[in-house]
Amino acid sequence: MVASAGAVILFGIAWLNERLSRKPLEQMQLESREAGRFADQSVSHAEVAAALGMSENLSNGWQRLSHKVLHHQLRVNRIVSFLSSSSRFVRQFLQVALLATGAWLVINQFATIGVMIAATILLGRALAPVESAIAGWKSLVDARSSYGRLKKALPEQDNEASTTQLPAPVGALSVENVMFGLIGQERPIINRVSFTLDPGNAIAIVGPSAAGKSTLARLLVGVWKPSTGVVRLDGADISSWPREQLGPHIGYLPQSIELFAGSVSENIARMGEVDSAAVVEAAQRANAHETILRLEKGYDTSVGNGGAFLSAGQRQRVALARALYGTPRLVILDEPNSNLDHEGEAALLEAIRGLKSQGVTIVVITHRTPILAAMDKVMLLRDGAIEKQGALSEIIGPARAKPAEAAAMASKPEASTASVGV
Repeated sequence: MVASAGAVILFGIAWLNERLSRKPLEQMQLESREAGRFADQSVSHAEVAAALGMSENLSNGWQRLSHKVLHHQLRVNRIVSFLSSSSRFVRQFLQVALLATGAWLVINQFATIGVMIAATILLGRALAPVESAIAGWKSLVDARSSYGRLKKALPEQDNEASTTQLPAPVGALSVENVMFGLIGQERPIINRVSFTLDPGNAIAIVGPSAAGKSTLARLLVGVWKPSTGVVRLDGADISSWPREQLGPHIGYLPQSIELFAGSVSENIARMGEVDSAAVVEAAQRANAHETILRLEKGYDTSVGNGGAFLSAGQRQRVALARALYGTPRLVILDEPNSNLDHEGEAALLEAIRGLKSQGVTIVVITHRTPILAAMDKVMLLRDGAIEKQGALSEIIGPARAKPAEAAAMASKPEASTASVGV
């Protein structure tokens, strides 16, 4: 009875410890991750911070976040220390209580001294699993909390893998009444967008900042899944297509270009086994071959973390070659000419025309006018919805469409700085 009562008390203290420290501990972990992300961002943008005199402000910002972490950590430590001390006191008191109970039984001749000693040893062994469970309670709670965060962050996946492998896509793109929004935002980022694109055709998506263009690009490649509606490639839902099967047939150049630590050829080969012929072919399709050859070690040049050893224009050309590696049938380019000079923009136009001649479906997000001359359609996106779409002259007017086409054909230097006035 004494041992059972002691075990119940110990479990009660452990449960109380978890209940009182769970929320402060989760808040501390949240603040700690936020402070870590802030520090990482500050280090990665150190040059901008130094140039603009922001170093002290960033330091103060990190200090404020760190103080929040320390505040929650102090609160958690107080609770845990008090209850841990209480648990140790109960365990030591329980040992004394067991000996006292055994002595009382011996004095009243209900047991012998040998039985008292044996029972005390056995009860101590019986309570060992209870003490071990209490010692590992925090790890159990942390694991459960981590599992809850992962379950909330990651979408539910179908346990039954698709056993039918679809044929390689041709490139017919169909966007059917797609809507997308983030949790906590009442207004959707993408609002009922629908359009179709045949293989070998190209469409440009233009519009003001925060119109949802980059979000739409992520939906088109299947990285994000629409809240409602569906994006289809050759009739199949692109978000449910196994990525290992679909990836080689998709070319994607995001707005924020990130290269991986390794050589130029490894990045173009998507960090897989390097096929030299395919790497060079992709670079030539992207008109980046000559640019890469001028690097210190050519295709074997190390790009550094995030492409730190390359200029912005060189990173963009390597990323474009990566997007065109293999046999992509759908190519999504998000601001592909944002860091390109006149020569690079002319090469990009040539690459797009070459892809179209090969029957590749192309979606380009841009603010610059010259690249529109290579497009079959232009879509104006505003506040997440299609305001209008059609030929270039229908969107920006015949008076501005003709100079844009002429600039693209003549490749004049001033064309690279022209912008779509939407």
